[in-house]
Amino acid sequence: MDDMKVTPRRFGKELLNTVLLKDAEVEYLEYGMSHAVLTAMDRDHLDFDTLLASMSDRNRRIVMAMVAMNIVNPSSKAEMARMLEDSYVSRVLGLRGITEHDIYNALDELFTCQILIEAEKCRRHFMPGDMLLLDSTNCRSTGKKSLGHDREGNPVDGGFTLLKWGHGKDGRKADPLFVFCNLGTRAGLPLVSRVFPGNTSDPEVALSVVGEMRTTYHLEDFSRAGDRGTFPGTVISRLSEEGTFKFITAVRHSKIASFIPEFGGSFGLLDEKDILEFGDPEFPGERLLACRNPVRQAESLNKRTALINLTVKELDKVKARVANPRSRLSEETPIAIAATRAAGKYKMGKFFRITCRDGFLDYALNEDLMETEKLLDGIYVIRTSLITRLIKCRNLAISPGVERTGNPPALVSARND
Repeated sequence: MDDMKVTPRRFGKELLNTVLLKDAEVEYLEYGMSHAVLTAMDRDHLDFDTLLASMSDRNRRIVMAMVAMNIVNPSSKAEMARMLEDSYVSRVLGLRGITEHDIYNALDELFTCQILIEAEKCRRHFMPGDMLLLDSTNCRSTGKKSLGHDREGNPVDGGFTLLKWGHGKDGRKADPLFVFCNLGTRAGLPLVSRVFPGNTSDPEVALSVVGEMRTTYHLEDFSRAGDRGTFPGTVISRLSEEGTFKFITAVRHSKIASFIPEFGGSFGLLDEKDILEFGDPEFPGERLLACRNPVRQAESLNKRTALINLTVKELDKVKARVANPRSRLSEETPIAIAATRAAGKYKMGKFFRITCRDGFLDYALNEDLMETEKLLDGIYVIRTSLITRLIKCRNLAISPGVERTGNPPALVSARND
């Protein structure tokens, strides 16, 4: 090793050749990893055993073994049962003769104790006033036999009722979905996990999870953070009626456009500053903080320009058909239908003004809308009810026109503060 230049790639190759290919040393490596995981789960570290105190002794040790084995060597339930027959983890936890059936029995009991375990996690890791992060996503299933309902909503015998056709976030519509949600601490530690049918929207997930935190775990004094669309206005109003609701979320792109008439000129400051804080009468008592992502700004502009050029080519094809005396496309209604279809092929129709009549078609770009969209490129607006100032800045600038809203003056933080 003295004469070998040690680089990450070279070291990884040497480790693969000298260690991982030798069974004895592989076993020793797994022993060390298992020992490290079980030590972290011990009472002096994570106190994992007490966290599962509501379970029976044997099933509690099986669950601890499953957690350790999934970290050291992830595998299926059947394979895990085989590996636990003779492993360092099973010897330390005193497990013998573990079968796949025992693993599923432990998981069933773990599910019945879920609320007690989550309550203990909240007691350990949550302090009044803490910020909780809420996020949900969906997962696809390609197994048709596990589907609980068909597209018409009729139940299927032996199906998994959580699988429903919904709106996948990747844009695909072929497979049924189920939705899962995590509510975690600011440090990323998950406290509560829930699964919903695939046709459940993000606002419905937020209502369910936040309501359960209030009723089941009796947590009130905390703030929630969710991505754009998780806390729309209707959800915020409903949760505010039921009790104190503090939140951080983002404003939808369509709503940001409504700020242009009054604050559009202030958005230009984002070319020189990082954060623009302003108020709006539609959001009384709340703070709106705008920022711009320059990378996203360039991507949006380039993509829109490319799509508009493609749309122009489609409209030119229709225009050439109309100008052809032999074409059947000569009346106003068919021309309008063909032009609208061409303009909407790449969803750029709003940027075009189309004029048509019998035997005539012309179009022009909506320059005002183009400038508005250009101004909104890369802009994100954070909406929050937290009045305590989260952003400390040394150099401040007042955004013009904000005083008319009755909210505190808008502040702009200097770059690199």
